[in-house]
Amino acid sequence: MRFKKTTLLVILVIVRLATGAQTVSAAEAFLYAADFDNAIKAYTKLINGADTLQPVAKGNCYLRRGHCLSQLQKSDAALFDFFEAMRIFEKVNNKERLAAATNNIGHVFFIKDDIGNAEIYYKKAFDLYTAVKDTNNIIKAMNNIAIIEMQNKNIENAISLHKNAITLFPNKILLPVFTTHLQNIANCYLDINRDSAVYYNKMALINAKANADSPVIASIYNNLGFLYYKKKNFTEALDLLLQSEALYNLFPDSTEQLVVYDNLAAVYDSTGQYKKAYTYLSKSNLYNEIKLDRDKIKISAELAEKYESEKKDEEIINQQKQNQLKTRNVQLSLLALALVALLGTVSFINYKRKQKANWQLQEQNNHILALNKELGSSNQVKTKLFSIISHDLRSPVSSLYAYLQLMQHAQELPSVQTTNAITRQTENLLETLEDLLMWSKSQLHQFTPEYVNINLKNIVEEVLSLSATDIQNKKIEINSFINEKSFVTTDSNMLMVILRNFLSNAVQNALENSAISIYHESNDAGIAIRIENNTSQKEQEVLVKLNSEVISSKKYGLGKILIQEFAEKLNATISYQYKDKHIHAVLTLPHLPHS
Repeated sequence: MRFKKTTLLVILVIVRLATGAQTVSAAEAFLYAADFDNAIKAYTKLINGADTLQPVAKGNCYLRRGHCLSQLQKSDAALFDFFEAMRIFEKVNNKERLAAATNNIGHVFFIKDDIGNAEIYYKKAFDLYTAVKDTNNIIKAMNNIAIIEMQNKNIENAISLHKNAITLFPNKILLPVFTTHLQNIANCYLDINRDSAVYYNKMALINAKANADSPVIASIYNNLGFLYYKKKNFTEALDLLLQSEALYNLFPDSTEQLVVYDNLAAVYDSTGQYKKAYTYLSKSNLYNEIKLDRDKIKISAELAEKYESEKKDEEIINQQKQNQLKTRNVQLSLLALALVALLGTVSFINYKRKQKANWQLQEQNNHILALNKELGSSNQVKTKLFSIISHDLRSPVSSLYAYLQLMQHAQELPSVQTTNAITRQTENLLETLEDLLMWSKSQLHQFTPEYVNINLKNIVEEVLSLSATDIQNKKIEINSFINEKSFVTTDSNMLMVILRNFLSNAVQNALENSAISIYHESNDAGIAIRIENNTSQKEQEVLVKLNSEVISSKKYGLGKILIQEFAEKLNATISYQYKDKHIHAVLTLPHLPHS
């Protein structure tokens, strides 16, 4: 005898992307048609061209591609996409989409039988749904956590969670998700109290009938029939199982049919009706054989389809290569004829005149190319400036404006916490403006380094004083191992900007009550300055963020671009390493003679 095993559905909140709707529609069409292979290709193309997408839209593409991959049982690839979506939604603070990504991560871990991680992410999703007051998904999240508790043999906790979900929103008792809760409660009671299991299955049956959900009704009839069989009430068991069979005959491909056949065979065997028992046992065996044949046919058809598709693709590629080769031959022939015609008609007298005309034309072309290059550089600078202003200045200016509005209309003064938060926002804004002005000037006027002999200890102390507030707030201890005799020949302003960015990143990533160490050493590669801090972040996450050249809305998004450009001007190198939960930011300057 077998009982229906509770399964878990992926909760995917599908919303239409805000930008690139025409491009996205093709990917959506594949997704809704369950053509997951083509959907994956379409979403991959969108992700690779993500410059045209807003962050939320890019996160949605990762979320949907992850769903397609999970449907194709590619769990590891699906996990990667869901984590990418989660990071994007965390950056833009979109809790609704973050909850969906987190819930899907929990689902993939559940499918991989990693119950520990599944529980962690299901609980995170529950907290996020609670924060945004998403009633329906709160109920679904409680069901997911309860199933984990049942897997961990915490039956009482699982029952409590299911009952809380049901009683939490009594006015929505007819939602389909409550049927799942009621069935799961019945499953919890299966081995400890069969009367309770019968009661909650009957409650689930009422819900399923109210929602006209025939497959679920058939499943509940089967579950009740099995319970009555265990209670030795063979008449009631037979009636319920026959009703389940009648419903499953409407959709005969359901695997639940096999369970019904086995249960009916067991009931007839217990009542001495051996002929009928044998009949249903034969149906069960026949169903297994048919299903096996269907699976073989399906696999063969899929392989044949893939083979034909690959064959057509290969033919198209070969045809394209042939066309390109023919076009190239025609072009070469035309070019050869043109050269022969030109050489045949040019005389010695016309040669001098044409040589002068060609020289004048070349001068004009060079002048036009120079103007185009200058215009292109100017456009690039303006594009970067507007991008930086959009990402790094909009948020703090908006916060400052909101604070001023609050002070103007509030009945009492804002709290100290609010004032401190706005103060930090203003500090960030001023620091960003300083970086922006310096970077803009470097772009517009092409900074050239002014090399001087610099005392490293003095410049490090000056950089530390600029970050003193952040260091004190996080109670960080500074250990500087640079002595007073350490000198380097470079541009002092550019060096200070780079070191200030290194220290700011170190303070931002360091744990509270920890230490930051600053080292200096000279080797064959040059003069290395290293700032080291501990962190709780994972290696891949830290290195991706530090090495990224994308301008983000974070405090130091602009600084990363600025220090990279300054390092190039100084012929220096910047590298980041991760060792034993510590981040090492290293600036290596070339050996130069003292000026």
